[in-house]
Amino acid sequence: MIEPNMSTEFSDSENQQLSELIGSKLLFVGGKDLPEFLVASQIVISTTKGALVFEGDVVESGFEGYVENYSRIRVHPSPAKEVSNLQIRGNVYFQHAGELIRNVYVVRRVITELKQGVPSWTLATSRAVVLDFGTTQLCLSKLGEHDEALAITDMHGFEIGKVPETTSYFEVDLETGYQVHDEIILLNDPDA
Repeated sequence: MIEPNMSTEFSDSENQQLSELIGSKLLFVGGKDLPEFLVASQIVISTTKGALVFEGDVVESGFEGYVENYSRIRVHPSPAKEVSNLQIRGNVYFQHAGELIRNVYVVRRVITELKQGVPSWTLATSRAVVLDFGTTQLCLSKLGEHDEALAITDMHGFEIGKVPETTSYFEVDLETGYQVHDEIILLNDPDA
C-alpha cells in the first residue's frame, strides 16, 4: 500500500529567514489584531536584523480521502512601513526586548494514521518556532492542526513538552490510531 504524504513544513527560504534572526536582539512582538493574551492569526517579530511576519494559514488537501483544511505557518519579511504602523498604533509588546537571540529552533511534528496497525497517511508540519535567549525562550506556535490561530508563550528552559499542544480533528476508534512524533530542529546561523 502506498501511503499518501502531506507537508505543511517551512520552506528552505522560510528556514533561512528564521536562521537570520540568530545574533540579533529582539525589539518587540506585535500584530495589528494581537491582544494582550498574544493569540492571533498574524504576529510580527521585530529584531535588530529586521522583522518577520508569521501568518497562520490553512491549505486544503484530500490526502486523507476527503478534503480538509490543514494549518500552516507562513513566514515572510515585514515591510518597514508595517512595523512603523504597529509601533504608532501601540500594537506591540516588549517582553524580552533587548535580549540576544542565541538560537532558533523549529518544532516539527509528524502524525501518522494507522488503520489496523498499518500506516495509511503521514502529515509533517512545522508547528512552532522557539527563539532562545539562553535562560528564557519565546515560543510562537500553532494552536490547531486545522485552523489559523497562533500563540506566543514564554518558557524558562526549552523543552518540547512545554510547547502548547495543538487541537485536531483526528479521532481514534477501534480500527484507527495515530502516532505523533515531535522533533526539534536547530537552525544554523548563516553568518557562522
